[in-house]
Amino acid sequence: PGMSDPWGRCIRQLTGIVQKVETHARKVTHAIETSSAKRQKTSKKKSSKATPIAPEDVRPELEKQHVHHLYDAIAPQWDRTRYKGWPRVDAFLDSLKKDTPGGTPLVADLGCGNGKYMKNAGFAVGMDISSQLIGICREKGFEVQVADALAVPYRGGLFDGALSIAVLHH
Repeated sequence: PGMSDPWGRCIRQLTGIVQKVETHARKVTHAIETSSAKRQKTSKKKSSKATPIAPEDVRPELEKQHVHHLYDAIAPQWDRTRYKGWPRVDAFLDSLKKDTPGGTPLVADLGCGNGKYMKNAGFAVGMDISSQLIGICREKGFEVQVADALAVPYRGGLFDGALSIAVLHH
């Protein structure tokens, strides 16, 4: 009441966006809690099932020394020079939006770097081994954590899509 139609439309759109973000935040929180509880429950049982490998067991010392430390050292320069996504990756993210009810997919970005794909991903959760790159992502407002792509801390089937661009060859 009292607002012109464009302002009312803008407020309705913003309300819809806030509701989508809140919904996805609840999904992520639930996934983290469920995954954590499941891991704790599994670790208490003696089972022949495979258990997650601790990141320390996955990464040889040589890799830590020559790859992980390098990315921590060059993170600011990396952020300044890696800002445009690859067209095919952007097309994949656009297709996820079309195929996801509500148009806002939940995407895992394994090896997110400076988050250049996260801004176009709907709602993304990023993981990278470089704490410095994760710091850059946090400054940009992205939901990120330091994690190893070989020991992802989420249960399977949670995400609508996943990215892991130029990661495993390192």
